[in-house]
Amino acid sequence: MTDQIPNKIIYEGKECWLDSDSNLTQNYFTQYPDKRPKSEVRSTGLYRGYVETFEIKDGQLYLKDIEIDVWDAPLPKSVINEVFPNHEFIKIDWTGTFAIPPSVNR
Repeated sequence: MTDQIPNKIIYEGKECWLDSDSNLTQNYFTQYPDKRPKSEVRSTGLYRGYVETFEIKDGQLYLKDIEIDVWDAPLPKSVINEVFPNHEFIKIDWTGTFAIPPSVNR
């Protein structure tokens, strides 16, 4: 099986990769499947079709961005405003653990 592109998290001002099993919005998109971002590009390295960026701020977890790949575009496209119109901070009420692997921090 192809390794999946991980989601990202900003922690203490640094952007890091989350472990590949961290899909913190899966329950939301299962409940509201019409809100799930739809990538224009299919990849065996990104079955979910999008990459999320989270941020830990003041001890809370927030969803900061959702990006999809677009044909013939050099950079991913942000679609967070399409998924969550008029958002400012999307607090993620989630309990559990996830890992920020130290070897892949960027």
